[in-house]
Amino acid sequence: MGQLESCHVYTLLKLPPLSRIHTIFDDGVTFKARLNQKYKLKEMLKVLGQRLSNDTTLKGFMESCFGHFIKMSHPWQLSAQLIHYLLLCQIKCEKKQELWFLIDGKPARFGLQEFALVTWLNCCEMPTYKERQHKKNEGEAFAKRIIGEKRLKTIDLEDLIQSDNTAEDDRLKIFLVYVLCQVLFPAYEKRNVPREWLAYVNDLSFFNSYPWGKECYEVTVKGLQINLRPKLEMYLSSKGKEVKISYTIFGFLWALQASAYKDFPQMGSEFGHCNILDE
Repeated sequence: MGQLESCHVYTLLKLPPLSRIHTIFDDGVTFKARLNQKYKLKEMLKVLGQRLSNDTTLKGFMESCFGHFIKMSHPWQLSAQLIHYLLLCQIKCEKKQELWFLIDGKPARFGLQEFALVTWLNCCEMPTYKERQHKKNEGEAFAKRIIGEKRLKTIDLEDLIQSDNTAEDDRLKIFLVYVLCQVLFPAYEKRNVPREWLAYVNDLSFFNSYPWGKECYEVTVKGLQINLRPKLEMYLSSKGKEVKISYTIFGFLWALQASAYKDFPQMGSEFGHCNILDE
C-alpha cells in the first residue's frame, strides 16, 4: 500500500445528498478534445534496460523508492480520453487539495490517500526547510562534480546515463533523478532540472525516504484543476463544424486513471489490468 503511516490524513468531505451535488459541467455535457501529456514511463524503462544492466546497479534501483515501477510497468498505458472524461465529471468542491467526481450517480474522491494507495509512493510530511537546505549544501559537491555550474535538462541526464565514462554508482543516482523528470514531474522535460534533486540523490537514504509522492500529488492535482470551460465554449461556438481542441496537463496522470479503475470496477475490468505486487 502507499506510504501514509504516521502522516496527516485528509478528512473525508461530507457530501450533501446526491440530489444537491452539482458537477462543474451540466450533466451529460461532453466534447471531444486532445489531451496532451508528457508522461514517459516507456522511455524511462528503455533507458533502464539499456544502461542499468549491471547487477549491482539494477539491484540498487530495485531497492530504491521507485523500484516497484518495474513490476507495475505492464499496464501503465495512459488513456488520455479517460482522463478527459473524468474531468468533465468533476463535482464542484471547495477543497483545493483534492478532486471529486460523479459517475453514474456515484461520487468518488481523488485525494492524497488515493494517490498513495495506487502509486506506492511516500506521501508523508516534507522535511523541514532546514533539513532540505542541509542536504542541498551537503550534496552540492556531487552536483558540481557531475555537471559543474551549468544548467541541466532531461536530455542531458540521459546523455550522462548513456555515457561509458559515467561510474556505475553515479549512473544509478543520475537515473533516479531521470525518473523524477520522465515519470513524476514530466513538466521538466524542457525545463532545467532542479539542482537540489542532484544534491539530494547524493545521499540515497535521504532521497529514497523523501516524500516524492506528496510533492508529485500536489503538482498533479494543480494540473488537473485546469479550467475547461473556455474549451467547451469553443466547441459550442463551432455549431457542429469540425474544430480541433487540445490542452496539456502535467503531472502523474496515471494515478488518477488507476484510482478511477479502483472506484469504478466496471471501468477497470473493461480498460484496466490488475497486477498483484509482492510486499
